[in-house]
Amino acid sequence: ILHISTLERSGGAARVALRLCLAQRKAGHDAQMLVGQKESDASYSHRLSYRIDESLSNSCRKKGLLYYELLGSHFLVVNQLVQDADVLHLHNLHGGYFNPFSLLLLGRLKPVVWTLHDMQALTGHCAHSFACEKWKTGCSECVGLEIYPQLEVDSSRRLWDDKKFIYDHVPFHIISPSAWLGNKVKESILESHSLEIIHNGVDTSVFKPYDKSEARRRLGLPVDAFIVGGVAHGGALDNIWKGGAYTIEALKILFDEVEDSVYVGVGSPVFETGWNGRLINLAAVDSEEEMAWVYSAMDLYLMTSVAENFPLVLLEALACGLPVLSFATGGIPEIISNGVNGFIVEQRNLVEFCRGLLALSLNRQLLKLFALNARDTAITLFDHDKIAAKYEQSYCAYMDAWKTDRLRFSTIDQSMVPLEVSSEVFLKCLSMVNLS
Repeated sequence: ILHISTLERSGGAARVALRLCLAQRKAGHDAQMLVGQKESDASYSHRLSYRIDESLSNSCRKKGLLYYELLGSHFLVVNQLVQDADVLHLHNLHGGYFNPFSLLLLGRLKPVVWTLHDMQALTGHCAHSFACEKWKTGCSECVGLEIYPQLEVDSSRRLWDDKKFIYDHVPFHIISPSAWLGNKVKESILESHSLEIIHNGVDTSVFKPYDKSEARRRLGLPVDAFIVGGVAHGGALDNIWKGGAYTIEALKILFDEVEDSVYVGVGSPVFETGWNGRLINLAAVDSEEEMAWVYSAMDLYLMTSVAENFPLVLLEALACGLPVLSFATGGIPEIISNGVNGFIVEQRNLVEFCRGLLALSLNRQLLKLFALNARDTAITLFDHDKIAAKYEQSYCAYMDAWKTDRLRFSTIDQSMVPLEVSSEVFLKCLSMVNLS
């Protein structure tokens, strides 16, 4: 099994790929990773060379053609890891390391399973479309050029059309971690591809509850305080997608009403001042075991995200027996059961969010019940061994189906390939994998 991912361990999508790879290796499979940015010296992780075509780089930037100047991913057809793989498992392909047209090559060479961690595969460019639904029929006149991955010019229609061309000419099987995103896939340019829902998983033997008082002493946190918190790659309070502004407004209410309350954030470089030390920032934590201690020190996890798929941090929190108060964003309602392992309110409804926050601050017995249910939810539904087993079944089924599936897709004539990607490298690789 070869996992292809932007990053090796930073961010939720990367950690999903990494943990799945490790679970598969634990189960006896030969699982490897090929990444745009290698972040450790792990022997199972390998870096994918970008090989930028400098003659195309400036032109692609001016035209807003994301990643078209990257040639390194075309060479995957002769990469020994790819040659040896029984199945290729793709994760995020955006992030400046993978040419989208390389998918045409890989899907004809090997069975490809693609886990979607956001909406970028469905849209012209953005990883989340928010209220915009132009991705259903063809992006154009984009009002979100600043949304990651950003565009300097509005090339959204061209990018959408090129993605449709690619998807119409190559077989692969789609995995969505959430039914929320899966429903969007069914309405998108990916609708003709097979789709399966497999939730993200968490290692419940690593993420587990520790004694709360001991955890707080270990981290230097006030032992008797009511501690709420949040975790996000790049920070939770200063991250627009994570709805940091909503959390800050809720904290103002909490701090006014609950004297012993504090907020603990992990990896947030920016905090508002003037709250007399009630905002506590912990440095980014690399160790999963240490993160379990952080979750265990909290009473309640807060999530006010306005863009999410199936957030890994919530699975980690539940596994550590930490109840959650969250907006009903993306696939979060598939994780949090209202009144069972936490409270969930309508997205951006700050009044209801604050009402739930204050109610839980006053009812510590209910919090304890939620904590027990949280751990039970993680073990029952999201234990990583169970999720890895579902992926294994999916691989086996698609490896058989792929033999027939690829016959549905016609040979690609070289004249069909856009000029910007019709390099000698690409055309040579295409001739190697074209079906007769």
